[in-house]
Amino acid sequence: MENILNEAVERAEKISEDKEIAKAVGIGAVKYNDLSQQYKKDIIFDWDKMLNLKGDSGPYLQYVCARTESVLKKAGQEVIFPTDGGIINKEEEAVLRAIFKFPEAVEKAATRFSPNIVCEFSFDLAQKYNSLYNFHKIIKAETEEKKKFRLALTFAVNKTLKEALSLLGISVLERM
Repeated sequence: MENILNEAVERAEKISEDKEIAKAVGIGAVKYNDLSQQYKKDIIFDWDKMLNLKGDSGPYLQYVCARTESVLKKAGQEVIFPTDGGIINKEEEAVLRAIFKFPEAVEKAATRFSPNIVCEFSFDLAQKYNSLYNFHKIIKAETEEKKKFRLALTFAVNKTLKEALSLLGISVLERM
């Protein structure tokens, strides 16, 4: 196992030259790969998939978490949950619906002894947030209320992903 973790860290150095980040990404990749597999199926070990920043992987989740940190830091203001975000679009709604499913995913994972359920939830939430991020401005939203609403969503995604990664024993990164 030590050899696998060392190789994972070495391979992660291609993602980040920072040794601490590479260590967290490499070890997170191995943990996520293991925990995301259904226990009734054979475990597939694929370095490219494990270290993919755009797929169902630990580094992808760490990256999205770092992205939310970056957005919140750039906003440079306290997150205020608006009383009215106006009419919400489909990407905002998808993120909201995903966040509300977190307690259910955790309970299901615990009762079934299946951490892959938390992995699946986390990947789904990260994809939905990235869709929101790619299609809509957050800090430079069209109105101040939309900005507040999207920053509140970003904050909620950040806290939810941090909790999910913590449950999986994967380090959260503020930058990558």
